[in-house]
Amino acid sequence: MEIAYVFAVVLSLIHFFGEKIVEKIQKHNEEIKSFASGLLLSFVFLELLGKMTQGISEGYTSVYFFVLLGFSIFHILNKYIYVHSGEKKERIKELGELHFVGFSIDMFFMGVVLSVFLTTNSQIFPLIIALPLILHMCSLTLSTTLLYKKFRVKKRYIVLISLFPILGVLASSLFIEILEVFYYILGFVAGLIIYFATRHIIPKDNKGKIEWYVFGVVLGTLMVFFS
Repeated sequence: MEIAYVFAVVLSLIHFFGEKIVEKIQKHNEEIKSFASGLLLSFVFLELLGKMTQGISEGYTSVYFFVLLGFSIFHILNKYIYVHSGEKKERIKELGELHFVGFSIDMFFMGVVLSVFLTTNSQIFPLIIALPLILHMCSLTLSTTLLYKKFRVKKRYIVLISLFPILGVLASSLFIEILEVFYYILGFVAGLIIYFATRHIIPKDNKGKIEWYVFGVVLGTLMVFFS
């Protein structure tokens, strides 16, 4: 479990030093998103869904319901955060505040994902799952840095938001060792990841680089098969 905290700290540091990182990665944002989505989805479909099938064979028959639950809850949260009505002047301010909530939730669940995936048998977990999360954090940092400048966010609030990946690992570690709970948490997190990847990581419409997505899928597939 210690390695989950190590990667959570890495994610927190990437977010905290976002302004410096943005300068180096901004022009590669589409490549980062495309590669990360291919790598992450290959692990979800080839490794994680297999674990859930194993849970069903052991009697945990509701595990796929929790996939739907995880996907739906995150979708509802995002709709509440990003679809907002009101007067334009008020909406701009409120949307800024809601975006901060959204980023915090996003980073919290990154910590949950780290904690849950560490309990799988994949011997190369650190590379398979941490890499796309790190790449996504770099991409997310592009958005948060702009908001921090626009709303002149104080440093102490940036520090607080940066701690959410660590809090996610801490929260999930309290329950993950209980076998009766593990498979349901695994299903819930799988739903989150599927939404997380399709909604936030995979570039929309004509954006993104298809060759980088294919490279991520191929690399992720090879890593799972040879782990």
